[in-house]
Amino acid sequence: MSVDFIETEAYAALLPELAEAERIIEKKLLDEISSAGIPTLEITHRIKDAASAVEKIKRKPDNYSCISDLTDLIGFRIICYFSDDVDKIASLVEELFVIDRENSVDKRQVINPTAFGYLSLHYICSLPESEDYPKELCGIKFEIQMRSSLQHTWAEIEHDLGYKSVYAIPREVRREFSRIAGLLELADESFVRIRNKLNDYTKKITEDIKKGNVSGIMLDSVTLSAYLRYNEKMQKLTKDIAAIQNASVIEQIPESILPKLEVLGITELGELESLAEREREHALELAEKLFEITELDEIASTAGLHFLCRADLIYGGHTDEEIYEFFAAGADNPERVRKQAAAVIKNRKDDKNEA
Repeated sequence: MSVDFIETEAYAALLPELAEAERIIEKKLLDEISSAGIPTLEITHRIKDAASAVEKIKRKPDNYSCISDLTDLIGFRIICYFSDDVDKIASLVEELFVIDRENSVDKRQVINPTAFGYLSLHYICSLPESEDYPKELCGIKFEIQMRSSLQHTWAEIEHDLGYKSVYAIPREVRREFSRIAGLLELADESFVRIRNKLNDYTKKITEDIKKGNVSGIMLDSVTLSAYLRYNEKMQKLTKDIAAIQNASVIEQIPESILPKLEVLGITELGELESLAEREREHALELAEKLFEITELDEIASTAGLHFLCRADLIYGGHTDEEIYEFFAAGADNPERVRKQAAAVIKNRKDDKNEA
């Protein structure tokens, strides 16, 4: 009886346990990574097919003598956005599973600094023996590969080109390979620094706004979002507008309003604060008029800001051209822009006639 037949039969007998183990591992990884709040690009997994498994045994007889010796019949690949998240997920994996250190490899550490190649962390794992898992599954080894999105890109390109060793690369292109690998590694490190700077910036801005320190803070997506969420005056205005119809407030990203605020000459939070103080009552009046003819169960968290801008357009002495420019900023529907501008211009004229 051939080795191929024997091992294929052994594989078929083992397959139901592999499928059950794969399901358990997937659920555990997804739940724990989600709970830890670690963003991932993708998490993929597969069970090695019978032909590949038998071929590996035949190709590496010194390492494997039978199907059950293979450590990667079940394989998971976790791709992170940032390189330092690889270590965070590795720590989580170490807590969840038993790590076979002897057969695991951190290619980020072992790669020759002068060579090309992708950086990746490979753990050979097994389920811990506990009442949480079926005993027959705890002896099954599986592999988890962890890498950043850029490391993954390099690995895929390297695989597609078909060069597994630096000695297989023509000498004239080795330098180019090494140069690109170095650039990707530098890019990985730069993205981590950028993310950390943005996180620090967001934290500082949030603290300043909560303390009421808004003077001199330039408007951008981060500062405007934090202002709408944490500024007491803006929060109260939005709640008062929602209360007119007993509507709930849903979160909305305010980034699209930034070019419109620039048309109004508002580029700092301090200037937006002045607008909120100056036009609050007008904004509430405009909301009440709108809600007389429109019923809403929900309003956006940006509603207060929208009504403040409309109040400024009506009562702030803006020209017809400025009103049109306001609605045209960032818009892609000329007809809608024309109607919106015409409605505000009409409201302004009606207000003047009433006065």
